[in-house]
Amino acid sequence: MQILTKLLFPYGHDLFGIYRKNLLYNIVGRNLKLKYRQSYMGMLWTLLIPAFSAIIYYFVFQIIMKVQIPNYLLFVLSGLVPWTFLSGTALGAMESIVLHGYLINKVPVPPSIFPLTETITGFINFLLAIPILFIVAFITQAPINFSVFYLPLLFALLFVQTYSISLALGTLFVYFRDLRHLMTLILQVWFYLTPVIYSESMIPENFKWISKANPSAYLFSGIHNIFVFGQGPTPEMLLISCLWTFGLLMLSFWIYKKISTFIAENI
Repeated sequence: MQILTKLLFPYGHDLFGIYRKNLLYNIVGRNLKLKYRQSYMGMLWTLLIPAFSAIIYYFVFQIIMKVQIPNYLLFVLSGLVPWTFLSGTALGAMESIVLHGYLINKVPVPPSIFPLTETITGFINFLLAIPILFIVAFITQAPINFSVFYLPLLFALLFVQTYSISLALGTLFVYFRDLRHLMTLILQVWFYLTPVIYSESMIPENFKWISKANPSAYLFSGIHNIFVFGQGPTPEMLLISCLWTFGLLMLSFWIYKKISTFIAENI
């Protein structure tokens, strides 16, 4: 927490620190308003987009391909909702520093605040979509139990991972604008390497290492297990997820520290 505070408010909790906090709140509020401005259905799109995708995957994999996963609609929905947050936020935050270049050159504000505001905005939308998972779980009579108390921890790890990726991408995008196209391809591959629409148990034994090498794999497996099977994440899942989260956070801070000094003059 001290590292994150130092990164966002390097001049301390003085008047400048208060200004930056207010700026963060204002930008998040503005992002939410702009996202749904002139939209008749507003935040309902947060629920409808992953729900519609889940229905398509359900039809293809459960009806046509006969994938043997119980309560597959809830399974795929509980994977698509967090994936939509992670991928959508990463792509949006990638350009956030460049888009706010005019502000960075006018006021003493750390560029890292802009990927953070994108992450917070995406996380709010993500949380607004969570009730649909419980509704589907109730309708399908999924075994929801005390394992749901693991969700705040998994969601916190997902938030930190998403912010870490967003901060690294936002910083690197200042210098490498080809990231816009490259990340589209990377996220497409990452989606299929992550157990979002399939179970980790379906991965052949000689490819199990992919899950351990994937920062988010066990997070998604843990969320699946809670909603569909009523089981909490195993200690191995939690340990690997925490290690990956810490590693991504440190890597993003290192990238930002190396490059942040020269951001203003290159925007």
